[in-house]
Amino acid sequence: MTKIVGTIAHVLDTFGSLVVLPLLTLLVTADVVLRYVFLKPLSWGLEVSSHLLLVFFLLGLAQSFRAGDHISMELVAAQIPRRGRRVIALVQAALVVLIFYFILAKTIEEIPFLYSLPQLSPELNWPVWPVYAFIAFISALVILYVVGAAIAIVRGERDTIEEIEGVGEKH
Repeated sequence: MTKIVGTIAHVLDTFGSLVVLPLLTLLVTADVVLRYVFLKPLSWGLEVSSHLLLVFFLLGLAQSFRAGDHISMELVAAQIPRRGRRVIALVQAALVVLIFYFILAKTIEEIPFLYSLPQLSPELNWPVWPVYAFIAFISALVILYVVGAAIAIVRGERDTIEEIEGVGEKH
């Protein structure tokens, strides 16, 4: 399970880095030039760039947990014995699952309501529910990954939720 989720996370992160981020950069640059040089900003530029920024963040979220690119206190963690690091990692996993469970539950609750209205974005008149569905998908992906990592920690296969070398120690 962790391998499949890891592959999906890597593909999403790569897509975000190679497609969404350059697209966001081009859009913001074009909007700034049009706004300050030609005094003709894109009326939809801010909305699209906001959505692209959210998508970029979400695409890299699961991969950041795999790589250990989240915020950590390495100076403190390095002083804690292996058993203590594993306990802290399990507490961390439980908190991550709890937080993303709440996000997942709220977005799933909101999707039918937003679909039935239909709630539309202000400038582009795009439906809002697909954004919530994407947030729910990424939340579920993070939960699956962290639960798999917690199982690996309990089995003694690793000490942290990170799967690949990142900021933390090698596994």
